[in-house]
Amino acid sequence: ERYSPVDGDGWRLEVVSTMRGDDADGYRRRLGRETREDVARSYLNYYAETFPRLEPEGTIEVVDDEDENVITVTERYRLPAFFEDGERYLRLAETWSVVTKPRTLKRSAPYALPYPVHKRHTIEVHLGAALEHDVKVHKVDNQHFTYIVHEGKAGEYLRVRSTLRTHGDHVDAADIAEFAKAVEEADALSGYTFVESGA
Repeated sequence: ERYSPVDGDGWRLEVVSTMRGDDADGYRRRLGRETREDVARSYLNYYAETFPRLEPEGTIEVVDDEDENVITVTERYRLPAFFEDGERYLRLAETWSVVTKPRTLKRSAPYALPYPVHKRHTIEVHLGAALEHDVKVHKVDNQHFTYIVHEGKAGEYLRVRSTLRTHGDHVDAADIAEFAKAVEEADALSGYTFVESGA
């Protein structure tokens, strides 16, 4: 996701999603079940939960490289504004929607995990030439998953990138409490508050 101001007239959001392997196959199946307009509407509704006045710029673009089994989807939107009271909180949802905490910690059976998973979610927000931001890396690493959030400057943009990799397809019942604690630690890293320059 990249958020950029548009000549003093609102902001533009560009979203580029890349799917490989099984994810690409799943997306082809989705396009076989739904029209491209329905898929675009679901994306619009998703971002409208955060930006109610958002409007699409054109329709989604889908590039399918069947030889490499890679699909790239591009969405573009216009926003009347990005910041609200000088701030904007965004979730790194593409990575952290995958691993969830068990409803109960008292279990006799293993807890299923999606595997293999290797996902990355990047958010870039234009904060101007005066932007200063030290590189920061936050990491939750255990036998079940590794979750890393990297903050850094990319030109006039502040870039926050999260990466999730799972290491197995289940959590043993004896490890549930440890796993749940790691999920809580990662969840605390799964959102970021961007602050407007000069605010």
